[in-house]
Amino acid sequence: MGVLPLLLVSVLLIDAAMAWGDEGHMLIGAIARHILLKSHGGSSLVKALEKVLYVWEEQYPGLSRLTTAPVWADHIKCEQGRPWCRGLLRYDAIEVFNEWHYSDKPYNPQDLPIPHFRRGTHDALWLLERANHTMINFGKKQNEGTALSWNLFLRLLLHVYGDIHQPLHSCTMFAKPYPHGDAGGNEIPVILNHTAGHEHVGELHLFWDLGGGALEGNWPTLGPSDMEDEAVRLLAMFPELWKSKHADKVGFREVLDESYKICAKFVYSEFDFSTLEKRQPYYPSDAYVAQAQHTSLERMVLGGARLAKILIPLARNAPPPQQIIGTREGLGLFGWSLEIWQALCGVLLLLSLCSSCGFMWVGWRNAYLRKMVQEGDMPRMALVRHHMHDNGIIAGD
Repeated sequence: MGVLPLLLVSVLLIDAAMAWGDEGHMLIGAIARHILLKSHGGSSLVKALEKVLYVWEEQYPGLSRLTTAPVWADHIKCEQGRPWCRGLLRYDAIEVFNEWHYSDKPYNPQDLPIPHFRRGTHDALWLLERANHTMINFGKKQNEGTALSWNLFLRLLLHVYGDIHQPLHSCTMFAKPYPHGDAGGNEIPVILNHTAGHEHVGELHLFWDLGGGALEGNWPTLGPSDMEDEAVRLLAMFPELWKSKHADKVGFREVLDESYKICAKFVYSEFDFSTLEKRQPYYPSDAYVAQAQHTSLERMVLGGARLAKILIPLARNAPPPQQIIGTREGLGLFGWSLEIWQALCGVLLLLSLCSSCGFMWVGWRNAYLRKMVQEGDMPRMALVRHHMHDNGIIAGD
């Protein structure tokens, strides 16, 4: 799988409200997983986190690995008819978490008055701080968090921490044609390679969600092994980046501020705001596309490396198996696993059925014999006793 195709071949299959694409989110998760596994004691940390995620494996099969779990927060928005919605058992159509995916700050190059702008109070920053607080304090404070909230917050953090590395999840542009903002680039049409006759392929936000067209794949077509191999290649491409002190800047506000600077400096760098019109298509240059792809890959590598650092203290405070209700690895009564209890219950059920059948047969036999005695059918009764004696059912001379 090539990581740098230049054209958005399948962007119409992806919801414009999604952050990064599935491939981008899975790469960030795969990078974090790889770095954790290579760290001291990393395998136990990964196991602790994935054991929590596995609790929901029955409802969301295939989304219990650090590589795949980051796409859960997008796929629970699925409704029937959306072509990118594949792989889940049912359509959840859950949209209530949408505002948690971004944290907009105004980019206002024309210094317009925007008194109506209000930054959301329940945005990506709020969600990440809330999730981190709950997971860190699980079990340390009375009535602070449950295994359910831990699982939910872990899945959201895996997704939203990746989101805030996408520049258009940190800013929204204000200009005369967009006095209320461009919704993080969602109102700016983009056409690529227009000289070749390509039609409208999406919006500016979607263009960046797909890493400038570099990352088109969707789960479950892309599996975890594909992404984990790709993660190793990306880490080899940018060793100086994920090993640098820059990767230590993991703070949520820090990352948002960093993404905003990229947005303000580069995302709108080819726009002429003096002539910009509402819904005017943007034709990015080849140089812009190449730089957007390179920047996106850097952001994903940084996002994965930072995510690994965020997850270390969380993994050490993950709910123990006894508290993860429903997981196959969880422990039941007397410390026996649920699999042992299921096998034992199966044996007991089988014994119960056999006993019931035995009692029914004995009851039928006794009733039959009593009936023969009452009717005086002695020859037939003697024949039955002879047959039962020959087959070892009763003893006799």
